[in-house]
Amino acid sequence: TIREFQKRNPLNTLYLAPTGIAAQNIGAVTIHSCFKFPLNVINMEMLVNAALEERTLFQNTEAVLIEEISMVRVEIIEAIEKVLRRCGDPQLAFGGKKIIVSGDYKQLPPVQADHWIKMQLDLKYGGEYAFMAPVWQKAKFKTIRLTRIQRQQDAKFQGILNIIREGDITNCAAALNEINQRCYYPGRQIGNDNTVFLCCRNLDVRNMNGIEVAANFFNAIYSQGIIKGQLPDDLPVPEDLYLYLGQKVMLAKNEYREDGTGFRNGNMGVIVELDERNDLYIRVRLFDGSYRTIFKAEWFNFAYRLGPYQNGRRKVEKEVIGVYTQFPIIPAGALSIHRSQGKSLDAVHIVPGLGGFFTAWQLYVAMSRCKFLETLTVDKLLTPDDLIIDKRVVDFYDSLNVDDSYIS
Repeated sequence: TIREFQKRNPLNTLYLAPTGIAAQNIGAVTIHSCFKFPLNVINMEMLVNAALEERTLFQNTEAVLIEEISMVRVEIIEAIEKVLRRCGDPQLAFGGKKIIVSGDYKQLPPVQADHWIKMQLDLKYGGEYAFMAPVWQKAKFKTIRLTRIQRQQDAKFQGILNIIREGDITNCAAALNEINQRCYYPGRQIGNDNTVFLCCRNLDVRNMNGIEVAANFFNAIYSQGIIKGQLPDDLPVPEDLYLYLGQKVMLAKNEYREDGTGFRNGNMGVIVELDERNDLYIRVRLFDGSYRTIFKAEWFNFAYRLGPYQNGRRKVEKEVIGVYTQFPIIPAGALSIHRSQGKSLDAVHIVPGLGGFFTAWQLYVAMSRCKFLETLTVDKLLTPDDLIIDKRVVDFYDSLNVDDSYIS
């Protein structure tokens, strides 16, 4: 894992991710924060000049690791390369720094909030993916494929998911028929079981969760998150939490305890006790029958700075620039498919909504969050039209020269 790599890696390394949540998962820094990139700017000169304010940091950097590379847009990887080349060997890709990227392009693509930016990226690069940057070929990455499936253990479910992921038209009819026969559950309502509703659109998420909160509003207590210093926009849990007895919640942080009473990110349960007077704790009954007392947690936002000299160069160190304090829980009636990425869920109900699936691999991401075929349901009958793939990604994967010799 990346955490294990961090412990063993002796190099001056920047650990980066495209979003605040992805960065939190590995103790990293967001790309935009580290490079000072302004948001929604694709002008290369502006991006590079902003980053060069940290020139000394990048001169002392030996390696860069980027998690969730599939969510990094093409102009960002090009800007990173130009900055590192100006701060390193100008004749080599990325200035001769070691570059490690990890992720899966057969997941949700980079978010395209601005139609004009999307059009400009299409005209200049042919699309938004990082592998479309000219430097990607120059860098000559070694590709290592990880093949072990960790979330699902059932061979039949693994096979169905693989067909959906690959957009296998030859076999998709049988796979979709299997899902439709076993999992079709139209009009299902949010209940007090461990099922999470995954929606294509944020509007459906807000409507579903809003109905639940409104029905219990006068019995709820309000907990406001505390922000100190600088934090990314995408907080790990909501700043405004309305909590009530019987509410279904998901724990959103790993907390290990020697006595076995800790919890994991993704554990689900129901609130059974509230500290209404002091707002210091909540008591949750997990769906495995055990109970947990949940206190407010802290999440730290980091920045990189230069420390003392070590082996001829200044050491790259992390410093805390922001702290967020809140209960580590998310109301778990409904989540967006985008927000569910990276989570393992015991039971899932997929709600395409009126507009249906609209972006590549959205159905696959939603289905693959669920651990068990027996606990997966869908709100509509699935058709081959729901298997949206991106041929540019397929062609990219077909072009890779995979080296499995690194895997023991």
